[in-house]
Amino acid sequence: MYLEKKMKIIEKNLIHLDLAGTDKKEFLNSLCECLHREGVVDSAEEFFQAIWEREESFSTGIGRNIAIPHGKSSVVKELKILVGLIPAGIEYESLDSEPVNLIFMFAVPPEESDRYRVLLGKISAFTREDANRLELLASKTKEEILTIMSRILNEDKS
Repeated sequence: MYLEKKMKIIEKNLIHLDLAGTDKKEFLNSLCECLHREGVVDSAEEFFQAIWEREESFSTGIGRNIAIPHGKSSVVKELKILVGLIPAGIEYESLDSEPVNLIFMFAVPPEESDRYRVLLGKISAFTREDANRLELLASKTKEEILTIMSRILNEDKS
């Protein structure tokens, strides 16, 4: 059952291969609007508020061209991850001051905090390896990203 739930958090309609932006706040707001259009959140505005509050306290640009913005809110219907490639990069106030080319936006309902932390750990560990990060960045299709994400989220090291 847990495995099935993990697979549902990443869907083809939440994978974007050619994102662009110049302003971090507007960029994140547009991703929240996408989650609203896809029925993941009831209110793009309220979810953006949760995302932006987190960003203001500490940037989710973790370095190595990766950002993992996340918001926990009652407007989130179920745990989902939006995955996006940003070929030209976006200035993001990352820990290493490098632009972001790969984004994982977590939409988290309050009751899914534990599962969110497990999945965040898996994505963080996977992307720490250069070869893995480069594999994601080189993806040309949504199917390729979906396959890689399935591998990440189903990885069991026990």
